[in-house]
Amino acid sequence: MYECIEAYRNKLQSHDNLIGIESQGSHASTFGAEQDAQSAAAANYALAAKSQISGSVKRELDKHSDDFEAKYMLNIQDYIMPLLQKEYKLQRKNGNYYEVRIAYTLDEYAAAKARKKAAEIALSDLGIDQDKGQSVIDDSQIRVDIDAE
Repeated sequence: MYECIEAYRNKLQSHDNLIGIESQGSHASTFGAEQDAQSAAAANYALAAKSQISGSVKRELDKHSDDFEAKYMLNIQDYIMPLLQKEYKLQRKNGNYYEVRIAYTLDEYAAAKARKKAAEIALSDLGIDQDKGQSVIDDSQIRVDIDAE
């Protein structure tokens, strides 16, 4: 078990473009618990990405800022989920439920493309001109780091 955790940490240290995300899930089946953990990882990443652009959203989009942030977060979750690479899983049975803790890596280059696409689609869905939201799109390209638990 400790070997997989050490390998995960070494991988993160040796690849500057990787972000580490750890999350937990609980469900009656191991599959459901893994899905919960993956959804939680994507949601945590989306929250960190939203925080990254919050200032430019408030400044540039004013009355649309709350709607934009909500759409942006949902879009990021959708685009990031398939990019998450499972590195290891710790699992235990607790009564009738399985509890899992999963560590993922996320390639920052692919994630930056996903964030840009999420921002562009959120702007489009709200009917906001791309030029008006360009600083938001630019800010979406800043690297997002989230703290591992």
